[in-house]
Amino acid sequence: MAECIELIESGRLVLIHCSAGIGRTGTLGATIEALRCARKNKALSMFEIVDNMRRSRLGCVQTLEQYSFVYHQLQKML
Repeated sequence: MAECIELIESGRLVLIHCSAGIGRTGTLGATIEALRCARKNKALSMFEIVDNMRRSRLGCVQTLEQYSFVYHQLQKML
């Protein structure tokens, strides 16, 4: 995951996709964005991150388990 963040911050594009492109893809995208915000000491709001993602792709991060995954990854990596 750190490699994805470094690629994104260097201006490179990273493609992530699951079968529908919303649940698992949204979860990974939200995790990467939350970690980027945390690294930059920016205010961190999962609601805002997911809301912004849903403006481009309706339905991102579909379940409570997916939200929990994001929070668990943040705790592990910070």
